[in-house]
Amino acid sequence: MSFPDEPVEPVEPDEPLEPVEPDEPVVPVRIAAFDFDGTILEGHSPVCMVRRLVSRRIIPYGVALKVLWWGVRYRLRLPVNQSVVRSYIFASLSHMSVSEVDAFMTELYRLELAQLIRPKAREAILACRDAGEKTVIVSASFRPLLAQAASDVGVDWFICTEMEVSEGSYTGHLLGEAPEGEQKAIQLIRWADATFGPGAWELTHAFGDHYSDESLLSLARTPVAINPETLLEKTARKRGWQILDWSFEPKESVG
Repeated sequence: MSFPDEPVEPVEPDEPLEPVEPDEPVVPVRIAAFDFDGTILEGHSPVCMVRRLVSRRIIPYGVALKVLWWGVRYRLRLPVNQSVVRSYIFASLSHMSVSEVDAFMTELYRLELAQLIRPKAREAILACRDAGEKTVIVSASFRPLLAQAASDVGVDWFICTEMEVSEGSYTGHLLGEAPEGEQKAIQLIRWADATFGPGAWELTHAFGDHYSDESLLSLARTPVAINPETLLEKTARKRGWQILDWSFEPKESVG
């Protein structure tokens, strides 16, 4: 190996090098999450669905009574198994095609549920969007219903219960787990990480009405309990969460 006889002079650049600026911090995407039944909706969609199924003579009265009893237990904060309600409903619809069931749910939303959407929920969704937040419904309700609701109230996304389909009909079995209880928080995190990237988002607001929404509300910078039942109200007061009344305004009497 040979070396030059004289040291090589360093070559000066034509222009001085600009200092490298550090990357600007990533501003996280801000998300507002809303429960559906009892929060956006004044009521519970499974109970509304069963009433309409009974009126159409599609679901047996025995099954209808079981679902209505579930609704009573839900409001009384007694132990409930929501998967049983779903299996009751979809087992009764197994003779119908997916397109027929979806059309039934679309009609249910258009004729009944749309009138039960709380005006204050619409206002809150609009306010969150105007503030630059991405909005999402997180609910164990069914995809055809939530697709209508999301379009109606103007949210950006929804996370819902996905039902298994076989030979053109719903089987009554789930695809994965329903977003209820702890799964609401788990699936919100999974969706946000996949959509925006881990660490690139924050849950700024979360709205719910039931103690089963606690895991979702606990994730938010600003948790809001909407017309909460007793257990959630107790938790909200203990933890200093905001409590709001989104009930329909009473109609003024005429005459």
